[in-house]
Amino acid sequence: MFMDIRQWRFQEDWFVDQAHECDRVLGRHGFSRMCDYARHVTQDDIEGLWALLQGTKKERPMHQFLSERAHLVVNADFAYGCRWVKSNPRLGDEFSADFIIGRLESIGLRWTLIELQDPDTQLFLGNGKPGNELREGLHQIRQWRGWINRWGTNGVEKFGYRGLRADFHALVVIGRSNDKRQDLQGDQRIAELEQEHRVQIRSYDSIGRAAVQTLNDCGVDHNDHQHQPRHDGRR
Repeated sequence: MFMDIRQWRFQEDWFVDQAHECDRVLGRHGFSRMCDYARHVTQDDIEGLWALLQGTKKERPMHQFLSERAHLVVNADFAYGCRWVKSNPRLGDEFSADFIIGRLESIGLRWTLIELQDPDTQLFLGNGKPGNELREGLHQIRQWRGWINRWGTNGVEKFGYRGLRADFHALVVIGRSNDKRQDLQGDQRIAELEQEHRVQIRSYDSIGRAAVQTLNDCGVDHNDHQHQPRHDGRR
């Protein structure tokens, strides 16, 4: 059934009113609104990301780089519409995520919390169990959900997270991947962990590939052979 013009205008007006309210409330808590994030993606961003991934093994430089270019994090979300994003959001006095992103939908704000781990890490041990970094990332997600359950949806609003519930979209960014089609999801163990922990697990390369797809209409980085690092240990 088609929506008549009055219904469409009512829905549009409601959405605009809600967006202004998000600007007011979230802006007061240190969020930045991004609506044209794709237009901010540059070749320098992509080259800088690949260069950093070649030169660092730790999470902290990655977080600093992405905090200064939060449009890369938002762009990798692969959804349309304005976002409100914040780096290092505090969850009370106990916890801190690396990023939190809110996207306005018809049912309200949809939240994504992101945990970064080291880009150079062993995802699985020899016995097939998750490595230390991957275990830590999954543990952080559980802790955040526990914190929200303790405070309740109404309780967390005083920290600026309107409508944040324990079933938020969770993302752990960790390690590297050569698989341009499936990223880390080509590993059945990753898929099982995602289902078990209600989380997405992506590599840092997925952020770079999303930027390439945005910048190049064909989705191919024609400078790939020059700028993207090899993953076989050679430079």
